[in-house]
Parts: sequence; C-alpha cells; structure tokens
Amino acid sequence: MDLEEELGVPLFDRQRRQMHLNQAGVLFRQRASMMLALEQAENELHQQGTDLTGTINLGVVETGVGGFMMEMVAKFRDRYPGV
Repeated sequence: MDLEEELGVPLFDRQRRQMHLNQAGVLFRQRASMMLALEQAENELHQQGTDLTGTINLGVVETGVGGFMMEMVAKFRDRYPGV
C-alpha cells in the first residue's frame, strides 16, 4: 500500500481476502524486473577474478525470524564484501 501511495496509482485489485495485480501492477512488475535485470548485468560485467560478487534480494515478513535473518546477512556480508 505504501508503494501504491508513493506512485499515486493502485497496483492491486482487492477482493475480500484476495489480491491480484491490476494492469498498472503488471506494468510496474515488468519494468521493475527489467531494471533489476539491467542492474544484475552491470554487476556481472564488473566482476573481477573469482571473488564472489553480485546482489541478493531478500524479503522477510514481520516475524521472529527477522532478527536472525539480519544476523546471517551481516555475517555473509563480512565474509563476502563484494555481494
């Protein structure tokens, strides 16, 4: 809902307990996917040697696992600073 508010357009059709992307949502998803793919391609072009590099996108719902996940991400970043 925050993204819809920021964009100023609804991205989902909401019915009772169901949500489906509407036409604007499908378009936004397509463009966002293209942008992420371009960013990934740029990162791959700049990889050097055998160092592990790149981008990882994670999503976590608000549960008790969030703190644990952030600890694991921090450890991973310490070990692989190029990611």
